[in-house]
Amino acid sequence: MSATPFFILFAIASLIVLAGMIGAIILLRWVLGEKKRPSDLPRLTPVDCNALSSAPPAKDRIRLEIYNMPVRVSAVVVASAGRDTKLPADIPKLLEQLSPGLGTVCEKDRPSIVRWPPQLSTQGFAHAFFMNASLPGDQGKGTPWCSVAGRLEQQHASALVGLVLRSSAPNSLGQIVVERTTQWLDVLRVRHDLDSDDL
Repeated sequence: MSATPFFILFAIASLIVLAGMIGAIILLRWVLGEKKRPSDLPRLTPVDCNALSSAPPAKDRIRLEIYNMPVRVSAVVVASAGRDTKLPADIPKLLEQLSPGLGTVCEKDRPSIVRWPPQLSTQGFAHAFFMNASLPGDQGKGTPWCSVAGRLEQQHASALVGLVLRSSAPNSLGQIVVERTTQWLDVLRVRHDLDSDDL
């Protein structure tokens, strides 16, 4: 065999080995990069419904109703809408803007309050909230639990709010997304006008 074909074969083999090494390096970087990305994401504190109070709605002169059904506020998750806004320290006061009197109800119900890192979209927040505040049964349906999530517009900033609620009996509400800020008042209502016959 002459030297020329030998060098050609050697060059081809070298190119194949080199291409394989480059491919392995690219694959390795891609795999390691994929593993690093989740750790860069902000950690979301989950809400353990099993650890929340199972007490029924408080019998008081003021109470929260969701679609006219009395409920107790068991947990509240809040996050700023976007990275450039900050949440106020007083969360019950913030909730007053969802439905007048909701802050007072929260002070009575003493829910678990969880602050999340800023979220970029209402739909993304709602999905993350429902995943991290997993309700028993079929997403809460057929149990006393339900949850609602949506956006709250403040005077100078926006917030995202998720509520875990408990009624006195099983219901079929499950998980509710508030699509528009004005929809909160259609979903939630604080009753101030209760008399002794209503309690």
